[in-house]
Amino acid sequence: MTKSQINNNKLLQILIDLINNKNWEYLLISQIILIVLHFLPGYIILNTNIKEITKIFGFAIITYSLIFIIMAFINLGSSISPFPRPKRNATLKKNKIYSIYRHPIYHSLISLSFGIFLIKFSILHLILFICLTINLRIKSKYEEKYLIKKFNDYKSYISCTPAIFNSVLFLDWRE
Repeated sequence: MTKSQINNNKLLQILIDLINNKNWEYLLISQIILIVLHFLPGYIILNTNIKEITKIFGFAIITYSLIFIIMAFINLGSSISPFPRPKRNATLKKNKIYSIYRHPIYHSLISLSFGIFLIKFSILHLILFICLTINLRIKSKYEEKYLIKKFNDYKSYISCTPAIFNSVLFLDWRE
């Protein structure tokens, strides 16, 4: 086989995997779409002085989220993957930022979405926040199935570390 044929076969295999949702690509694609939609303007729910206060909180939450996500990316290092299935050479991170939450990147994305909602204070951004939260909850549950299989001590990590938000029913499942 020529190099061109090999590249074509690889591309074809990637497309087949995408269609079959082999690596849960649909969760990633929907996550990206939801994040991009946050840049749309929205219809304001409330146009009073309260909106100015929510903007201040929104900017504070966004600042916190950006710092938190940068720390999570740095801590995860070469183990990072956009898909729920961990890389073959991934190592389990349980220290630093990963000692606070099992999914600090998802924590940051949800916090960031909430901060944007507080700034824009629109129905659209409230819906995006809710949909992104559901998407990341589903994605993290799939991810944890793979992590339990890959790492023997992941179950003990689950029992002592909050998932995405501490003591939030939908976002903290510990066994």
